[in-house]
Amino acid sequence: MRQRGYKDILNIPGVVATKVSENKENYLIEAEILRDPDECPHCGMIETLRPFGSRTEVLRDASIHCKKVAIEFIKKRYRCSMCRATSVQEVPGRAPARDCTQRLVDFIKRESMRRTFLDVAGEIGLDEKTVRNLFVEHSLELENSVRFETPRWMGIDEVFYRGRYLIVVTNLERRTVVDLLFTKSANTLISYFLSLPDPGGVELVSMDMEGMYANKVREMLPRAIIVIDKFHIVQRMTNTMNRLINDIRVDIPKKQSHALRHDRFGLLLNTNKRERDMTQYLRTEMWMNEFPILRQGWEMLQRFYAMWELTDEAKARKYYAAWLASVPSEFHPRLKFIIDVFDKRPDDIFSYFNTPITNAYTESANAKIKQIQRLGHGYEFPALRAKVLYSSVYRVCPRYQRPLPEAEFQRVLRKTEDSARTLTQSMHQPLLLLAEQPSMGVSEDVKCRDAELRELRADTDYVNYGAPFERGQKIA
Repeated sequence: MRQRGYKDILNIPGVVATKVSENKENYLIEAEILRDPDECPHCGMIETLRPFGSRTEVLRDASIHCKKVAIEFIKKRYRCSMCRATSVQEVPGRAPARDCTQRLVDFIKRESMRRTFLDVAGEIGLDEKTVRNLFVEHSLELENSVRFETPRWMGIDEVFYRGRYLIVVTNLERRTVVDLLFTKSANTLISYFLSLPDPGGVELVSMDMEGMYANKVREMLPRAIIVIDKFHIVQRMTNTMNRLINDIRVDIPKKQSHALRHDRFGLLLNTNKRERDMTQYLRTEMWMNEFPILRQGWEMLQRFYAMWELTDEAKARKYYAAWLASVPSEFHPRLKFIIDVFDKRPDDIFSYFNTPITNAYTESANAKIKQIQRLGHGYEFPALRAKVLYSSVYRVCPRYQRPLPEAEFQRVLRKTEDSARTLTQSMHQPLLLLAEQPSMGVSEDVKCRDAELRELRADTDYVNYGAPFERGQKIA
């Protein structure tokens, strides 16, 4: 062990280091308290304390230079000449009822919210149970002091946890998780809605196609507009196309089946994304020329994708009716679930075209909740809930961007304007690029409906869904 004589290594007012010893993993710092007490803590008399030996006390401190730190305080002992009672110097910065400094306690509380208990304990040299106890203490403090506002735009979803589902409630406008409910049940959801400070302030509720969520929202939040997240509907449609590809793979040679499996992603992409890669474009064209039913399914999928670019509910309803009429009859059994959802809950689906929200943030929160469970090897529910609600590391925050020089800023601005102009022009072009060519296996009646769909698409205005939604804006 080697020694160094710097005195300000601790950075604690009123304390000076007298000796520093270190090895590869630890610092042991001997420290002296500079301030002497002015009065007797027992009788309150001034200038009656006399030196009466000394004592040592070892406290844990936050790590220095990535090494664990222990501070050995040399505390002077006194005896009062009046009351004959003894006392010792108080250690500055010591945590109450803890053998560590207050800044170490603050560090543990902060870091245990975003890191595993074992990771924090290994860094500072304390037992994992101590870290967990401080985490629980901090969680109760936050539970009693933090109050989440009622979200105007609410997202509801579920996440799997230890054999059951938890309900995740998010504020889509502020991009935060506002609560994690213990069980997925109607009573749990009703209790949460009753606990909201301002239930009437909820304007929009985004969710998947779970009927229980919609029923309880209508019952408890009658003013809220339900919006079925488009991701789940589009995902169902994409899965239908994927099943069609798998059915074709069953009846073709193994080598060709593996090639189709590799190229299937090009058949599932939006038209604009597919054309960015010429190799992918040519390979998907090859498969569609070889299997005409694939072309029919691909055209049906592209028309369905195009509907979600509309911004008017009436046009979207008309577009869906035309799209459904253009679907070949052999695809109807495959689309039964999607057709049934549109028939049973059309208002919840088409309300998306008048509102600017999706449930994407809630889905990303679900992924991060699963990440927390995996890193912690299965937290208990109170610990999991506290980490999800109060840890800033699991919330989306704007990143700091270095200011650009003026010349670089103008170059980026011109590039952005050119890209926006190109994108606007491409969006107003018909998505069905192959409609002008003879379609294999498509009837003349379907081609006429394609022309009707293209005409409806050309009459559509586009809007930036990333634009802020004003509080006074009408939602209808």
